[in-house]
Amino acid sequence: ALAGGEPRAGDISSVHAADLPAFDLLTAGFPCQPFSDRGSKAGLLDLRGQLYRELVRLLFARQPAAFLFENVASLTEGRTPY
Repeated sequence: ALAGGEPRAGDISSVHAADLPAFDLLTAGFPCQPFSDRGSKAGLLDLRGQLYRELVRLLFARQPAAFLFENVASLTEGRTPY
């Protein structure tokens, strides 16, 4: 399927980083409820938290010059189980 004229890759967990075109900037959002004070605080134990893990996988594999993710305080404070 096409999204804005570009092909969609589908489920990010099935995308091989090497198959992506080169990029310098990765911007992404992910469900904040698994990490948020107002959410479940289950972190990566919550199925919705797995999208964050997939984004980190792409960061490590492709090493873009920069990335921008949503700021969720609990994500970096270590208060959620990983």
